[in-house]
Amino acid sequence: DEVIVIDYTSKATVIGDTFNIVYAPPDTESFNSGAVPEAIYTFRSWQPQVFEFSKTSVQRVQLGNYEGRYWLARVVVPSDAQMVSFYVRGVAESDSLKTENFLTLTRRGSPVKASYYRIATALLRSKYPIDTVMTLLQREIALYPDSYDAYILYWTLGYGQAGRNEEALAKIEQQMSEARTLRREDPNLLEAIAITYIYGLGDRRKGYDITRDIPDAYLHPLNLYNRFLMERDYDKRESALGAMTDKYLTHPLTPQMYLSLLNTYISDQKNSRERAALFSENILNRRLSPLRASRVQTYSARYLFNYYASIDISKAIPYASDVLRVDYDRDVYDEISILDFAERFAGSEEYSGLALDLAGKSLQALEQTRRSAQTARTESEIIQTPAARERMNTDLQGRAYYVVGKAYRSAGNMELATENLLRANSLCLSRKGDIARELALVYKNTDAAKAFTYAAQAVATNPTDAEFLWLAQNFKAKNVSLEKSVEQARLAAATSASGITLKTIDGRSIKLDSSKDRLSLLYFWSPNSNMSRTLLADLQTLYAKYRARGVDIYAIDAEGELKTVRDNRQEFSYSFELATASATVQPSLGIAYLPSAVIVQNGKAVYRDFGYRTDFLQTLEVQLQSLLSDFKPKSGAEKPKRPVVKKKKDVFEF
Repeated sequence: DEVIVIDYTSKATVIGDTFNIVYAPPDTESFNSGAVPEAIYTFRSWQPQVFEFSKTSVQRVQLGNYEGRYWLARVVVPSDAQMVSFYVRGVAESDSLKTENFLTLTRRGSPVKASYYRIATALLRSKYPIDTVMTLLQREIALYPDSYDAYILYWTLGYGQAGRNEEALAKIEQQMSEARTLRREDPNLLEAIAITYIYGLGDRRKGYDITRDIPDAYLHPLNLYNRFLMERDYDKRESALGAMTDKYLTHPLTPQMYLSLLNTYISDQKNSRERAALFSENILNRRLSPLRASRVQTYSARYLFNYYASIDISKAIPYASDVLRVDYDRDVYDEISILDFAERFAGSEEYSGLALDLAGKSLQALEQTRRSAQTARTESEIIQTPAARERMNTDLQGRAYYVVGKAYRSAGNMELATENLLRANSLCLSRKGDIARELALVYKNTDAAKAFTYAAQAVATNPTDAEFLWLAQNFKAKNVSLEKSVEQARLAAATSASGITLKTIDGRSIKLDSSKDRLSLLYFWSPNSNMSRTLLADLQTLYAKYRARGVDIYAIDAEGELKTVRDNRQEFSYSFELATASATVQPSLGIAYLPSAVIVQNGKAVYRDFGYRTDFLQTLEVQLQSLLSDFKPKSGAEKPKRPVVKKKKDVFEF
């Protein structure tokens, strides 16, 4: 039990729970100089990827004079440390870049738990042969059968070495079965097996089945997250989320789960409108800082505002009041949220003044954001590049002018309304149809031709039967076909999209079809935007409905070069193409928001939609239907026609 004195320049191990740092100076004069040397020592508790976690601990200690012979300090070794390193400050050839690492051993001389695992992962990163790495993992498992990270890595590497086929899977599953027998169905081992299935073998379903009988409260966060993803029942998903919040509030997956469920509810307005409101209320009431940082509270506040405003605009006043305070919460109410609020109030004469105040507030917030350091958020609504941010800033300025113009029109001041709406029209891409609609109403009583032109532009962005009816009822143009006018407006607004080439996930280059009888839908998304990612499943449904009618869909990763897709193939098993585009495509199409959609026909972008709204997919489908109905019929087929609007006794029939 004698404490072993280790000369830091020659020994390679530390044994036991204490060790001595020794420094022998070149002469004895330093003992009389009054200067006391200081040692910097570090304990490294290796951080396995899944089951164990411990931060590196760096500490300082002053050395004591030992009988005028050398400087000495005794240091206690933590029980979980696999490595110890140190150096003496101010001593030549002893600095942090030249420090030796000492492997800690048990008193029996065996490496402490996770040591072989640490060496194996270090060799793996250094591209050593897989067989060598697996041998070290076998030693770790033999010494410590509860070293579950070693199991996960061993089985994952073994599956790859054996060819990642059915035979390889059978071999790994046999090893898993033997381990379960030896460990007597240890729950931690079951979780390790489940994590291996999820991240090593690419089978979330089997990972889910393995842990089916383990309660939410006892699951590892990775398995709890997998259960959340695999469950289809909303109540069970909320149960898993509750357990994650209670046990792992600061885990990075927790806000992702909130975002995923919230966006699922929001995107399913037909079945989950009320549930989305209740869930959003719960999020805002809890006021959890991880949810604020990841924008979960921002999306909740926006949804609740629009939910209550759709029932009665006065019920949404409290949210506007919060924003108008000097000390309002800028992490929750960003400039996009403020503009959403302002747009709702701008259509009411009673609340037009409130809309003007909110528009001014949004411009202040936008300017403040531009001046502050831009940091990437966990969840983003825009592409994280300086150019995309600048496009977004310009667009938001235009939206603010649109709100001001709409508010003035509601208040009856047509001069200021026209001035601001025209300014908005030159800046804002994301509200082109809405701005055109307001300009049509402004010019309705003063310039019928302009009013009709703007009205046709508005209908071109959302060519539903209801919009055609609005055009027919409110704007007259002699000897002019409504459909032709709308089609001309759409073509006039179209921008060039010729020569766009995409690269698919399997490395193929695809040049967009420039023929008139095919449509290419470009959907811009990012793994960093949960909402744009959530809509991929709905995009699959859209593709199934329209692929046979000549619609090609390309989901373009706007930020990650499809890395997330490659790492999670099973999660992204869609039949439409997942692709990337060259750096010039996004600026040429004005893409800044996530998600965004562009429909290309005959080499032109005939429709663009920027940023998520609850009717994002519905509007997209309306555009597809409208464009498909305009195609020339093939031989023997009749061209589908839009129902004709007929006026009979002041009743419009379709």
